[in-house]
Amino acid sequence: MSLQGGATAAGSLVAILQSIGAAGLTAGATVGSGAAGASVMGALGKLFMEKLDANPEGQAQLEEYVKIYDGDNNESSEEGSSSVVFEIRDKLLIDDKAFDNFLEIFTLTCKTSKQLDNKTKKQFNFLVGIEKLDKLNDHLENEFGPENVSKVQPNTIVLNF
Repeated sequence: MSLQGGATAAGSLVAILQSIGAAGLTAGATVGSGAAGASVMGALGKLFMEKLDANPEGQAQLEEYVKIYDGDNNESSEEGSSSVVFEIRDKLLIDDKAFDNFLEIFTLTCKTSKQLDNKTKKQFNFLVGIEKLDKLNDHLENEFGPENVSKVQPNTIVLNF
């Protein structure tokens, strides 16, 4: 909501996320058990994507901050891993509070998913402007360990875990 300046428009990304949250899928219920938690996370992810696909305005709002896409065709992907690319947009790069919120949400989501499924290797590629490169690198190294973080291009950081 802070990204929206406190005003939440009907049909916006925030409204979509609020409606998903209103369905009663709390973090405690999601993490309840390994297999059940993974199923709920998969269903929640599918619900989120369906809602977002049905709402081009919300999808456009999200893409003003970050474009997220499948990176499995990326040459740096390890075999047997799933790969996701986060293309950080200027609107997120210039807003320090929004960027910090993005990092916190990403970290919480990754750590939760790792608890639910620690067998699947995950790779995240961050395409980020040079002004936030060091901040992102430091955050990922502190949260996931320096052995899991590498710079592969001047503006790309890869997290493997």
